[in-house]
Amino acid sequence: MERAVICGAGNRNRGDEGIGPESLKDMHNEISGENILFIDCNTSPQDKIKEVLDFRPDNVIIISALDMHKGSGIVEDVEIREATRLLSEDHQIDLEMFIGYLRRALEGRIFFIGFQPRSRKQDHGLSPEARNALVIIRGKVREILGL
Repeated sequence: MERAVICGAGNRNRGDEGIGPESLKDMHNEISGENILFIDCNTSPQDKIKEVLDFRPDNVIIISALDMHKGSGIVEDVEIREATRLLSEDHQIDLEMFIGYLRRALEGRIFFIGFQPRSRKQDHGLSPEARNALVIIRGKVREILGL
């Protein structure tokens, strides 16, 4: 099995913005092994670059809220260049820098799973759409990993 890092990025204190870190919670039970590393990037993914690169992954999967200009609750595989463009619009500069550095330093592939948030209100938990999307996100990760 190829080595993979699964990164959940986002702010848990801003509603659906926390979908990335929240998606990692249940995945540990379903997807595990010495070839898989889960990293909660929270709001500072650039601080995790060394950890990602030291693992020497063949694949990096990034999960985050992303303004895809679609209906709330949509989960999509997003081409990495498109994700970076959409992140710029959304002012998620730290994640944009993280992706840019990975693209230059990593020999493996980078995948981005985007979630269209319903709400990014301060001190709110995940919306019902986001809770339902967690199952879809796990399925997409399993598909990328060939499980």
